[in-house]
Amino acid sequence: MSDAQISDLIDCPKLWLEPLLVNKLTQGQHQISLQLLGLDTKGSSFVVYLRQNLRKGMSFDFSCGIRLVTNGQYPIHLRRYNGPSHNHYNQIEKKRIGYQCHIHMATNRYFDAGLKPEGYAEATQRFRSLDSAFSCLVSDCNIKKSNELVFLIKDLLYL
Repeated sequence: MSDAQISDLIDCPKLWLEPLLVNKLTQGQHQISLQLLGLDTKGSSFVVYLRQNLRKGMSFDFSCGIRLVTNGQYPIHLRRYNGPSHNHYNQIEKKRIGYQCHIHMATNRYFDAGLKPEGYAEATQRFRSLDSAFSCLVSDCNIKKSNELVFLIKDLLYL
């Protein structure tokens, strides 16, 4: 997959399909996922997911992302927004980014190297919590009905 194709998938408008929402608590984690329909010419399908570690002192261990649903193939994670719970290592660049919030981005370079397409990440100061990371994802990935969706997710996260 080329970087231009990845960019087109991220940039295409996406519509939240309201009834398709999964909200569960498992193994000390709160997980939410929902399905989106791409308003591109292909009618691409996407899943947005959020995960928050609920163990005491682990509020910084969170992740949210968007993946492309593929027919019979491994889904491609286009973006992932992680908390500072680990020192991410960019394999091709052979560089650690430290214990910082960071954004994973699918790239052709990682895809062609046989690594996870979203293996490359950059540190960011744009978010500090799961709900602010999710707001960044909604904005960055052109998700429509974003106000209702952000409020719904915040309500579910803090039940």
